[in-house]
Amino acid sequence: MMAPLDLIEGCKIAAIFSTGYMAGAGIYISLVEVQSRRSLPAKALWQQFTRSFKMAAKSMLASTLVTAAAPTYLYFALEGSPSRNLWLVSPACFLIGSIYTFTIIIPEVNVILDEKVIEKKGEKWLEDAVERWSSRHLFRTVLNAVNFGCMILAAIRS
Repeated sequence: MMAPLDLIEGCKIAAIFSTGYMAGAGIYISLVEVQSRRSLPAKALWQQFTRSFKMAAKSMLASTLVTAAAPTYLYFALEGSPSRNLWLVSPACFLIGSIYTFTIIIPEVNVILDEKVIEKKGEKWLEDAVERWSSRHLFRTVLNAVNFGCMILAAIRS
């Protein structure tokens, strides 16, 4: 049985919007924020990174969940669609991105966010750690951009 058309179209819009938001935010961070904080002294670098990271974590939570939920629903709702499997790209990217984030990125971010990180680890360590984070974040940015492209393609073909 086919799901209601307005629900399907709403989920398509949600999938495209949420993946586009994730991709756009990642691109902005990689092209603008990362570049601008490279010239900051260590204390200002820590302050900017900490504020930015905490704000991004809050704003991305709902969008991240939608990037997995809406396309998963569409996979099941569009049984007869020849492009049905494209909707599985987003939940797969969500899974890959989540595992990568929680195993590779978050452990070091937790150290960076410590208020006494400069005293404990030193300025050079902080600068290097933020640079490592930037490189690791770039992987997520590419993953999110690919996901966005696939969601557009899936919507066009469905």
